[in-house]
Amino acid sequence: MSNLQSEHPEMKTGRDEIKDHIDFDYEKMKSENAELLQHHIAKLTELSLGDPGLVACLRALFDIYAHKYELYGDLLDLEAALKCGHAVISEMTEGDVDLPFMHQNLGGTHGNKYERTGDLDHLELAIMHFLSAVNVTPEGDSRIPGMLHALGGSYGDMHKMTGDLKYLDFAINNFLAALNKTQEGDPSLPDLYLNLGGSYVDKFQRIGELDDLETAIKHFVAAKDVAPQGHPCLPSTYINLGAANHDRYRRTEDLYDLELAVEYTLTAVKITAEDDSHLPGLHKNLGATYDERYKRLGQSEDLELAVKYYQTAINATPEGHPNLSGIYHSLGSAYSGRYRNTGSLKDLDTALDYFLTAVNTIPEGHPEIPGIHQNLGASYLDRYRRVGSLEDLDMSIKYFLLALKGTSEGHPTLPGMYHNLGSAYEDRFQKNGHVEDQQMATEYLLEAINSTPVGHPSLPGIHHSVGFSYANRYNRTGNFQDLEIAIKNILAAVAATPEGHPNLPGMHQTLGASYNDRYRRTGDINNLESAIKCFITALHATPEGHPNRPGIYHGLGGSYHDRHRRFGDLQDMEMAIEYLLLAINGTPQDHPILFGMYHHLGVSYHMRYTRNGELEDLEIAMKYFLQAIQSSPEGHKNKPSVHQNIGSSYAERYRRVGNQADLDAALQYFSLAIDATSEGHPSLPGMYHNLGSSYGDKYKRSGDPENLETAIKYCLVAVDTTTETHPDMPQWQSGLAELHILRYHISKDLSDLNRSYKLYMSALRSQTAPPQILWDISVQLSSHTDSFTTSQVLEGYIAAFNILPSLLWLGSSLRDRHATLVIKDVSNLITRAVSTALQVSDIQLAATFLEQGMATTHKQTLQLRDDHAMLQAKFPKLFQQLFNASEKLQVTSHKDDSSVNYHILAYERQQLISSIREQKGFEKFLLPPSYAKLCVAAKHGPVIMLSCNEMQTDIIAILSTSAPPVHLCLLDVKSSVVAVYMEELKSSLNSFRIHSREIRHGGPARFNRMPGKQLEYVVSWLWTSIVKPIFNLLNENGITNGRVWWCPSGPFTYLPLHAAAPLDSPFIQSYTPTLETLIQANLKHTSMRVHDIMAAVGVVQTSTTIGSLNALPSVERELSTVAAIFGKQSTRLKDSQATKENVLQAIQSSSWLHLACHGHQNLADPLTSGLMLFDGRLELGQILDLKLSNAKFVYLSACETAMGDPELMNEAMHLAGGFLVAGFQGAIGTLWSMADAHGPRVAEIVYKEIFAEGDAPNVINAAYGLHLAIQKLRTEGIPIYQWMPFIHLGV
Repeated sequence: MSNLQSEHPEMKTGRDEIKDHIDFDYEKMKSENAELLQHHIAKLTELSLGDPGLVACLRALFDIYAHKYELYGDLLDLEAALKCGHAVISEMTEGDVDLPFMHQNLGGTHGNKYERTGDLDHLELAIMHFLSAVNVTPEGDSRIPGMLHALGGSYGDMHKMTGDLKYLDFAINNFLAALNKTQEGDPSLPDLYLNLGGSYVDKFQRIGELDDLETAIKHFVAAKDVAPQGHPCLPSTYINLGAANHDRYRRTEDLYDLELAVEYTLTAVKITAEDDSHLPGLHKNLGATYDERYKRLGQSEDLELAVKYYQTAINATPEGHPNLSGIYHSLGSAYSGRYRNTGSLKDLDTALDYFLTAVNTIPEGHPEIPGIHQNLGASYLDRYRRVGSLEDLDMSIKYFLLALKGTSEGHPTLPGMYHNLGSAYEDRFQKNGHVEDQQMATEYLLEAINSTPVGHPSLPGIHHSVGFSYANRYNRTGNFQDLEIAIKNILAAVAATPEGHPNLPGMHQTLGASYNDRYRRTGDINNLESAIKCFITALHATPEGHPNRPGIYHGLGGSYHDRHRRFGDLQDMEMAIEYLLLAINGTPQDHPILFGMYHHLGVSYHMRYTRNGELEDLEIAMKYFLQAIQSSPEGHKNKPSVHQNIGSSYAERYRRVGNQADLDAALQYFSLAIDATSEGHPSLPGMYHNLGSSYGDKYKRSGDPENLETAIKYCLVAVDTTTETHPDMPQWQSGLAELHILRYHISKDLSDLNRSYKLYMSALRSQTAPPQILWDISVQLSSHTDSFTTSQVLEGYIAAFNILPSLLWLGSSLRDRHATLVIKDVSNLITRAVSTALQVSDIQLAATFLEQGMATTHKQTLQLRDDHAMLQAKFPKLFQQLFNASEKLQVTSHKDDSSVNYHILAYERQQLISSIREQKGFEKFLLPPSYAKLCVAAKHGPVIMLSCNEMQTDIIAILSTSAPPVHLCLLDVKSSVVAVYMEELKSSLNSFRIHSREIRHGGPARFNRMPGKQLEYVVSWLWTSIVKPIFNLLNENGITNGRVWWCPSGPFTYLPLHAAAPLDSPFIQSYTPTLETLIQANLKHTSMRVHDIMAAVGVVQTSTTIGSLNALPSVERELSTVAAIFGKQSTRLKDSQATKENVLQAIQSSSWLHLACHGHQNLADPLTSGLMLFDGRLELGQILDLKLSNAKFVYLSACETAMGDPELMNEAMHLAGGFLVAGFQGAIGTLWSMADAHGPRVAEIVYKEIFAEGDAPNVINAAYGLHLAIQKLRTEGIPIYQWMPFIHLGV
C-alpha cells in the first residue's frame, strides 16, 4: 500500500480535509441518507487517526457520496467520495479482507471521474486500483472475474485515448481471463461477452483483420443468447451486432451480413426506451445500415429511410452533444448517396452543408475528423464533375489531403483515401492538362492498390480508377502500353466485383470506352464488339432515370458510330444518333458532360451526311458542333477535336455549296485545333490532313501554287507522323496522292505522278482501314484516267472488286448491303471497269469484272452454302469451323436478329477464311473465280453478258468452255438511249395497269384499252439494236440454234430481251443472274439423285383476314393439270391448306414445286415481296433463308415473280432469283402480270415437255417447254403483253 500512496499525491489525505468537504456539502444534502450522513460526520469528528472505528466511518461516507453522485451527478460529491476512498485505503492494513473490495470501488470511482472530465490521470488511477484489487485478492475468490472485467474496460478506454495497441491487447486478455473464471449462468456474463466483443471490434477497426471481426460477432451473439428477456445489456448487444455485421458487409460485401445489420439494429431500436439517451445513436446506426443497403441494391426507399433515421437522430440530440457531429456526418453521406441516385444538385449541396456542419462541431483531434474530411472531398469532387468549377476540385483535393494527414500509418481507411485523392488529381489533370497532376494521380492510385489487402472489397474500385487514369493518359499521350494497362486493371475490377453490385455498370462503361479506344487504334473488330457489349451490359444494369444512363448512352452511341464507319451498316448509324440524342435529353442543361455529347452527335450527323448526301444532316452536325463549343469550359482538353470537326463540316459545305466563307472558316478552325494540341497527340495527324485538304481546296479555287505547296506540306506531315498500320493512314495517303496529281498537272513532273500512284497503292494494301474508305480510294484511283495509264487505272478497279465483299459486309443485314450498293453506286463502277478492261482488249478481265459485280448478295448466300468438299477432305477441323460459322450466318444474313452478334460471326468467319488460305492448295479459297472457272457456265450453250455505259453497250459472249470470249460493241446503244426505251416500257405497262394475275372474260378485265404500238416499238428496238446483232454474232461463230443464256446487267435486267426474238427463232432462251449461279445449278443437276416429289400449291381465293384480292378461278384447273401429269408423285395444297406454314414445309420436303396464286413485288422493300398464300404473304426474305439440298425446279405461276428492283437491277432481287439461291436448279417466273386463263395452258405444255423423255421428269426440258408454250400463244395471236412476261431461269 505504501508504494501506491507514494506514487500519487491524492492517495494521501487527512481527517480535517475530509471534514472540510463534508461541512461544505452537508447543507446541500436533502436525501433519505441525510440522517445517516450526519451521524457519520459527527462520528468522524470524534475519531482520531488510528482509531479502529475510523475506517468504517470513512467507508460509510465513501458509499454515501458515491451513491449521491450517481443520483445527482454533482462533481463535488464525486470528489468527496474519492477523498473518503483514499482515506479508507490509507487507514487499512495489508491483509485486510475488505482491501480488494475497496480498491475495486475506488478504481470504479476514478473511472467515473475520467468519464466525466476526460482527465487521463484518473484513468491511470482506475487501472492502478483495479490491478491492486486483483493482486491482493486470493486465487479462486469469486470477486476476481468482476475485477478483471473492470480492469479490461479501463484498458480499453486507455487504448481509445492513446491509440496504443498494447492497451487493447491488455483489455482483451483481461476480458478473456474474466470469462474463463466466470461460472455458467453468472448474471455478469452478458456484459462480459458484450465488452469482449467490443474490444475485438476496436482491434478490427484498428488492424483490419477479418478474424477479429468474426470473433467480435461470435461474442456479441453469445451475449444475446445468455441474456434473459429484458436484460439491460440487450439493447447495446443488438446495437453492436448490427454495427459489426455492417462492418463485415463492408469488408465481404455479403448481402446477408447487411440484412442482419438492418435486422439487429431495428431490434435494438424497438427494445430501447423512448427516453433512453442511446436512442439517437441507434437511429444513426439504423440510418447507416439503410444507407449501405441503398448503395448496394439501389432501392430509393432505403435511401429515404436512411435520411429519415439520421434526421430523427439529429432532432433527438441536444445542441453541443459530442455525438451530434457524427450524425451530421452520416446525414451528409445519405444526401450524397441521394445525389448519385437523382442527380439533383440540391441534394449534393445539402450533403456539403451537413459535412461542413460536422467539421465545425466536432472537437479538435476527434478520430472521426479524417472520415468527414474524406466525405467532404468526395462531395466537392462530385460537384466539380456536375458543375465543372475548378474551385470545387481544388477544395476536394484540399480535404482529401487533410484526411490523409490526419490518418495514422497502417490505418485500414488509408487505401480509400489514396484512391480518392488519385481520382481527384486525375480529374484536375483532365481539366487543366498539367502533367504533374496526372503523375500525382498515378502515384496515389498505385499506392492505393499496394496498400489494399488481396480480396478486400474496395480493391475492384481502386483497379477501376487506376484503369480510368491510364485510359486518360493514353488519350493524352497515345502510348498504347497505357491503354493495355488500363484494360488490364478494369478487367481485374470487373472480375472481382459480384454480379448485381452497384459499381459494376460503371466498370463496364469504362471498360467499353477503353475497348473502343483500342479498336480505334488497332482496327480489330473484336474490340469494337466488346465495347458495344460492355455498354449494353452497363445499360441493362442501370435503372431508368439513373443519372449514369446518359453517359452510357453516350458511349454506346459512339461505338455504334464507329461500327457504322467500319461496315457501313445503316442501322448502326441510326442507333448512334438515337443513343446520343437519348444521352443529351437525359442530361441537365448545365452539365459539363454535354460538351462531349454535342460533339459526338455532331460527328454522327456529319457521318450520315457523308453517307446520304443530305445537306440538312450537315447543317444539324454544324449546329451541334457549335453547341459543343459554346458549352465547353475555357481550355477544355477536347476542344481542339471539336474545332477539327466543325472545320471538317465547313469544308464539306464549301465543297457542296462553294461559299468562300465556309472555306475560310474551315481553315480557321483547323488552325485553332492544331495550335491547341500538344506535340505527339494522336489526333494531330488528322488535323494536319484536314488543314492540308482545305488548302488544296483553296488552291483549286484560287489557282495560287503557294496554296498547293502548303497543302502538300501539311498532308505530308500527316503521313509522316502516322504509323503504317494505323486505320486512318490510307486516308492521309490518298489525300496526299490527290495533291501530287494536282501538282503534276501544273509541273508535268512525273515524280509527282509516280509518288501519287505509290501512295494510292500503299493505301490500298492497308489491313486495318474500314472497307468504305478503301473502296472510295480505289474508286478515286480508277477515276484518274487522264493521269494514270490504263493498266494503273485497272489496278484501282481490281482493288475495288477485291474490297467489294468486305464493303458488303456479311455481318450487316441484307437491307443494309443493298443500301450500300446504291449509295456507293456499284453498278456504275461495274460498267466503267468493264469498259476500261475492254479498252485494252482484255475480254476475260471484263467478264470477270461483270461477274464480280452481279448479284453480289446472292453469291454471298450461295458461298455460305457451299459444301467445300475438298476442304472437308484435307482439313476437316477447319471445314467444321467454317461450316458452323456459315450455318449461323445463313440465318442472320437476311434478318435483323439482335440475339446474334452477326458482326462477330462474320468477322470470325473472315479470319477463318484467311487461315484456310494459308494452307497449301487453298491460297485462292473463296476468292473470286478466274475466267477459266467462270467460262464453265457456257458448257451447255453460250452465255451473253451485257453492260451499258454512256458511250456504248458492250456484249461479252462466252461461247463455250474452250473458245475465247467475244466482244461486241454496240455504239448506238448508249445508256441514255436505253433509259428512254426503259421509260417507254414502264409507261406502256403502267397504262395497261399490269401488276397482278388477272381474270380474262374475253379480254383483260382490268386493262382500260388494248395495247398500242408503244410496247411493240420497244420490242422492235430491242431486236434491231441488240438481240439481232447478238444472234448474228452467234451465227458467225457457228452457233445457229440451241440454248442461250442471257446474263444482263444494269437496265438490261429490266428489259424483256427474250421477247425480241422472232417467232421462228431457233434459240431456246433462258436467264441467269450470274455465271456462278448457272455453274452451281449445272453441278447440282449432274450430281443430284433424289426421288421426284411435286408439291402443287394453289390459292383461288385468299382468306378475308388478309385483305381483298381477286379470285383466280383458273388456278383450280391448273393444279389439276399439274397433278395429273405428275400423278402419284404430287401433293396438292389448295386454298385453306395453302398456309405459310404448310407451304414452307412442302417446299423443304419436295424437289419440284408449282405455285399458282397472286404475286407481289414490293419495290420499297424487296425482301417483303412475296406470294399471296391463303393466310398471308410468303416473303422473299423467308425464301432466301431456306437451304434446299433436294430442290430441282420451281414454277411460279404468279405475277411479278421475276421482276427485280430498279434500284438494285444487278441483284436479282425477285422471287425466282430467291428460289435459285435457296437451291432450285431452274425456275419459271414472270416479269410482270400474267393472265389467269393462260396459267393452266402454259403449265400443261411445260410439264408435258418435262416428261417428254419418259416417266422421269427432266429439269433441262423446262426451258424447251416454255419456249413451245410461248410459241403456241404467239401463234394463236395472243397479245404480246400476255406472253412476254414468262421467262425461264437456270439450267
